[in-house]
Amino acid sequence: MSKISHPLTRLLLAAVVVLAPLPAQAAGRHPAPTSAAAQANILALQAVQFHDQKDFLTAAKLFLRAYSLDPAPDYAYSAGRAEEDGGALLDAERHYQTLLETTDPGNRFYAKAKARLAVVRMRIAVGKAAAAAKEAAEHPPAPPIPLPPESMAEAETATASLAVVPPPVVLATAATPTVAEPPGIVLSVAPPEPGHVAAGRSALALGAVAELAAIVLLATANSDQNALDAKRTLNGNFDPRTAQLVDVQKEQRSINARVVAGWTTGGVGTVAFAAGIWLLATSPQRVAVLPAPDLGGARLALRF
Repeated sequence: MSKISHPLTRLLLAAVVVLAPLPAQAAGRHPAPTSAAAQANILALQAVQFHDQKDFLTAAKLFLRAYSLDPAPDYAYSAGRAEEDGGALLDAERHYQTLLETTDPGNRFYAKAKARLAVVRMRIAVGKAAAAAKEAAEHPPAPPIPLPPESMAEAETATASLAVVPPPVVLATAATPTVAEPPGIVLSVAPPEPGHVAAGRSALALGAVAELAAIVLLATANSDQNALDAKRTLNGNFDPRTAQLVDVQKEQRSINARVVAGWTTGGVGTVAFAAGIWLLATSPQRVAVLPAPDLGGARLALRF
């Protein structure tokens, strides 16, 4: 067999060898499906578009679908940020916590998620405190029902009659000694000391003022934190065109100081409330023991 020496002939044979399997491939195989990572990237790009249109919750759903296909930390973090911006604070808290539990601490999104989780929890606490204050303002406790003058006079007369000591009973001399029955006892409880009650009421007032101050501090800190976070880009960094690093750090320190002061003041208010309630509940009382031979037993009279 003669050797193939012409270059054009060798090129044609090579083309035949390369092209021969192509019909079999086209007939028996389909194109390879798109990878999960590529699908996740497409969903993330769609989520960014919805986030730019302020449709935060739809963006969060798309980020979560991307995370289910490709569990990358940036998808979970972006879902949490979108939920936070959309007001779904409990969902954002849960997804930030999931990211912290499944991501290496050295990952840059770990520190971002940890910082955002603290902010979200503060916002949840402030919201609960504000709701409790609103509920208390809308539904104050019912005032005590005053007794009519006739009932008050009857109660005072009955109480005064209990404290009257009856005259001693003179027993006639008998041939056989008799054992006298033990005298009865009247317990008269004096009203609480005014100083103790005043201290309890002052503690309650101090607690109310402290709780109100704590709500104001936490609410202003939360508002300023939201304004500062609005200057961040989607990946959590600050845009140098709208925020200088020095100003951002100064503002963040001020916010953190107010958060600490708010929780501290709230703790002081809680302690003051507890002290006031304890003072009112354990106010000292005086007990007088008087004989009452005509009762044949013991009687306890309480006066408030």
